[in-house]
Amino acid sequence: MKLLIIGDALSQFTTNFSRELKAKYTEVEIDIVNFVNVNTGALKHRLNGVYSNIYNFRPLPAGLIGKIPKIRGIVAREEAQQCIKAINRKISSYNVILMHGFWNANKQILDNLYAEHVFKVGAFWGGDFYDRGINGTTHVVAELLERMDRVCISTKNMEKDILEVFDIPKSKIRNCLFGLKPLDNLFEKWHITQADAKKVMGFDEQDIILTCGYNACENMQHLEMLRSIASIRKYLPDRLKIILPLTYGDATQDYLNAIKRAAESINVPCTFLQQFLSDEEVMMLRKATDVFIQVQQTDAYSGSMQEHLFAQNIVITGAWLPYEQLKEKGIYFEEVGNMNQLSTKLMEVLQSIDKLKRKVQKFNTCDKFSGSRWQVCIDDWYNMLNEYKQ
Repeated sequence: MKLLIIGDALSQFTTNFSRELKAKYTEVEIDIVNFVNVNTGALKHRLNGVYSNIYNFRPLPAGLIGKIPKIRGIVAREEAQQCIKAINRKISSYNVILMHGFWNANKQILDNLYAEHVFKVGAFWGGDFYDRGINGTTHVVAELLERMDRVCISTKNMEKDILEVFDIPKSKIRNCLFGLKPLDNLFEKWHITQADAKKVMGFDEQDIILTCGYNACENMQHLEMLRSIASIRKYLPDRLKIILPLTYGDATQDYLNAIKRAAESINVPCTFLQQFLSDEEVMMLRKATDVFIQVQQTDAYSGSMQEHLFAQNIVITGAWLPYEQLKEKGIYFEEVGNMNQLSTKLMEVLQSIDKLKRKVQKFNTCDKFSGSRWQVCIDDWYNMLNEYKQ
């Protein structure tokens, strides 16, 4: 099978997917078209060995050219056109085009490919569907859905939501989970204790680690979380430490500054994670955390939340988020019906933390998370992609 991926080439989900697919099914050859602005040299350096060919649709011009806006724009458009021409010269050699995300940038690429007779698969990522109203991209999603031979959706909840909005045949839909590399690491290094992980991250083993969210997107509702924490300041344990992972996302500098001001005003030690974290470092963060708050406005099936649950954190999440599938597996987590309930819920959790930790250990056992390991879920992806033969 020769596969052409369209998506964010630097995403850990995309690269881990590609590595795992090639590792288990050695006959698969993968090329990728990257839609994220990045220098071509840096892109190829980071992805050495992952792909046979890397096409950079939105390269950042280097040197002096990159510093002159008008010239930079002209050069970028010319390089994008050359990128498309290079792909079209080989388009007949591909068996499948896999589009990671129903984004406008992916549509721009697909619109320019002579790919009418190539089997096309579109994989929803979550934000591309749930944020379409905010981003004004409903028509983009609808147009792309029409062109797909298969549509990949991670959960039954999300499938139901999509079918309520878009009129697509259920026969097109397949359910495939994205595997979680940090989850694989957690399985392999289960022997590492929480105390060990806290020491690695620079904390004392007696510290209570409260992690708020997992990216820098405003959808995560950081300011609302921090306001809830501030409102119960006098009830917070002396050993409490807050971690705010802000390593990726589309937040403006103004929003990041607002997060830092809000966190510092609580007068509790806060750690802001803003540098790229390796899968190993992500695993340590999950293990070190005692309580994880995940109350973003919209979500599909958060991999980060699954990892925190597997690491046996006490998780507080929003009842409005589509996690019925986790409940059906018997996985335990705490819920709030709205943001006004968060401060009370957090206070209850912190006051009963030892009791709730025992409950987590009883219910959130390893076997309930095995389906999200790459070595398991990659088979569904391979079988779905192979439907081009039909």
